[in-house]
Amino acid sequence: MDKAFPILANPPIVVAICQIKFPVGSIPLDGFMKFDAQIKRRYPIRVDNINAEIGVPNEIKLGENPFTGTSRARINAHDYRTKEQDLKFHLSEDSIIVSDEQPYTSWNNFKEKILFVLNTYSELLEGKNIERVSIRFINRFIFDTFDDPSDYFNILISTSEGHDFDYDVVKYGFRLAMAIPDSDISSIVNHNLESSPSQKYIYTLDIDVLDHTQLVFNKDTIEAQLDNLNSILTGIFFNNVTDKTTELCN
Repeated sequence: MDKAFPILANPPIVVAICQIKFPVGSIPLDGFMKFDAQIKRRYPIRVDNINAEIGVPNEIKLGENPFTGTSRARINAHDYRTKEQDLKFHLSEDSIIVSDEQPYTSWNNFKEKILFVLNTYSELLEGKNIERVSIRFINRFIFDTFDDPSDYFNILISTSEGHDFDYDVVKYGFRLAMAIPDSDISSIVNHNLESSPSQKYIYTLDIDVLDHTQLVFNKDTIEAQLDNLNSILTGIFFNNVTDKTTELCN
């Protein structure tokens, strides 16, 4: 049975990201254009990324001289965005990445944004192999003082007893890579602290959970996989922060 965690009234998540990765070239990019009008009901802005290769002669004369070359250009990705630019997704031949910078309200709300994109393209994606599914939450905290990091976080870096830093620390960071037992799931957790000109301390807790299980795309399977990743990510978050920090989010 999953452990119950508190629901935060003011979640510290500033960016929520989901990536679905496919084998390169398994879905021709122009196939997605069939659903362009449907997608634009929610993401009215589309930006096409163009990759261009230019060939020039083997010998180029010095000075200002005309020359003849060749170019090969093609669209290799599409970026869709809302008018406010705070909700977007990146579409390429090997991945779909949903990035949400709107105020985070709940997991179900963010999951709905992911499923809207996947369900719209389900006709193309159904039966395709998936190499990786990942969920990433970037959490940001702002503290007036930060004299004792253990007041706020359970996972820390520190000096040995009797060996303090010679000077005030204004910025630091560390990274953890973890393997989830009995699964193909891993997690990368980044802690970063920096001071701001306003003398406040900005702490970023960046948690990425990745499932490398090889699957075939199916809407129900993907949703269950997303729910599982969110459950793991939530557990990692609450394992990293103290009760004092969670109180600041309420």
